[in-house]
Amino acid sequence: MIHTFIGVLIKMNYSGEKLRKNKILRLICLLLIFIFFLYQGTKIFYLDYIRSNQPEVAPFIQTSTPGSETKQEIVHPVEISTVPFEQLELFATNDYNFPIFERDGSQYEIVYHDKKITHLQLSPDKRKIGFYIHVPQDEVVLNKMSLVIMDTAKRNFNEMSEADLKVSNWEWKNNNEFIIYINCGTGCHLAHVRSVRDGKLIAEYLDKQDQE
Repeated sequence: MIHTFIGVLIKMNYSGEKLRKNKILRLICLLLIFIFFLYQGTKIFYLDYIRSNQPEVAPFIQTSTPGSETKQEIVHPVEISTVPFEQLELFATNDYNFPIFERDGSQYEIVYHDKKITHLQLSPDKRKIGFYIHVPQDEVVLNKMSLVIMDTAKRNFNEMSEADLKVSNWEWKNNNEFIIYINCGTGCHLAHVRSVRDGKLIAEYLDKQDQE
């Protein structure tokens, strides 16, 4: 439509006689072009205003207690690198529960790069903390997870195990080594002893339960 109006104006410019006789038509075309651009600009401004004023929707979890109905509680994710050591120490219990703590009336779920974490454990000297991160596409079906070790002072991270291994529990062997238990099939459970420094495999053996 706008191209048609511009074409009309160009033709009028090359015909002086018609231009003098059609001043009104030219003014109408200019007015329509002005209205068109005004409409486009107003629409863009309105859409930007709507997007910038959209309320943020916080994530939630479903919680329930015996004898009560299931309810939704707002949970704000917070990166583990920003959580005080005292809070991390409270959750270092090596269980599957996603660590959630309360502060200033709000609940916070501890995450690692927006990934859920479980099985937090402190090293014997409390200088390192390890935890599992869950591979989203397999976190429920195949229980595939990766172990991450964090320096509690420097707050740097090192991913230690391969994400394609079907791991179960893990534990510290000492301050420099950890043991990770791997499901290798029906009735098959391996234990890998790895180095904290680089994750290198030091030893591999069958789980004690398989040897009995």
